[in-house]
Amino acid sequence: MKNQLKRRAAAVLTAASILTAGTITGGVSVSAADGEKGSCGVMDVYTPSSGVVTQQVLFAMPGSWKNQLTEQCGNVAGAYWWRGADNVEALGGSYPGYKATKVVEDDIQNLFLTKIPAYGNGKQNAPFMLWDNYLDPGNNTNPTENPYFSAAAHTSNINCGIVSRNDKEERFEKLFRYTYRKQAQLCELNGADALDINAETFWEDINRLAADALGNTWSSLSSKKKQYQIDLYFDDRDGLLDFSEYGSFYAGNFFNEDLTDTIYPKESSDGMGISFTCNNMVYVIDLSVPVEHSPVCS
Repeated sequence: MKNQLKRRAAAVLTAASILTAGTITGGVSVSAADGEKGSCGVMDVYTPSSGVVTQQVLFAMPGSWKNQLTEQCGNVAGAYWWRGADNVEALGGSYPGYKATKVVEDDIQNLFLTKIPAYGNGKQNAPFMLWDNYLDPGNNTNPTENPYFSAAAHTSNINCGIVSRNDKEERFEKLFRYTYRKQAQLCELNGADALDINAETFWEDINRLAADALGNTWSSLSSKKKQYQIDLYFDDRDGLLDFSEYGSFYAGNFFNEDLTDTIYPKESSDGMGISFTCNNMVYVIDLSVPVEHSPVCS
């Protein structure tokens, strides 16, 4: 079972590797006063308040985020959100937020998880969060006086809601291409194995294959219908879908008109095709993108 989990976790991390890190755009207040050195985080693992519905999110913390200071602080990740139920500031805490829980499995060295108030709470959800390396950088930027400032690291804001392939954010694009190719393979679409998720023509290519399989002549289709041939193909084969193939974390993450998600029982894809929630999503940083190593105060 553990070997199976390792394979599944590896597949999930590969699929999500296009997600990036960058500068924070939300509100982060640094706990240390002006001129003070930083420190380890002080908040423990998040425990939901009574009645708060939660989802679980995961983070693969890069090895480059670890250093002598993170070792002194337990080599753990931190989770911070500043709006919604049980947010850090409302409970008297501060950045870097709650201590994340390490996932203990063979050969998995860097995976952390935390619960977070879910979309199902309505306005009480945490709409955005960020991951960090559980270091409070302080406000003193002098590296000889305060090594915490340069050692601290965090992700950009992460949307904690629902994502669909109609979401135009570039950082989700390859993840959806991967998802649709995988789905096409599971549905035995002829030619799916040869689809290149890096090709600029990917969406046209997969829709052409679907149109052929459905017996539709590509040249006779309107521009709008050309964009949804693959969704029509999937809809026609609902009985063949096996979401367990996406791995233990991904399995409950996808939904369409005929599937019910335990966290989002009233949601549907609204005709958008395959979608996923952030529940059990593993966030992986693309290290080719420069990482902002200290929080922006606001």
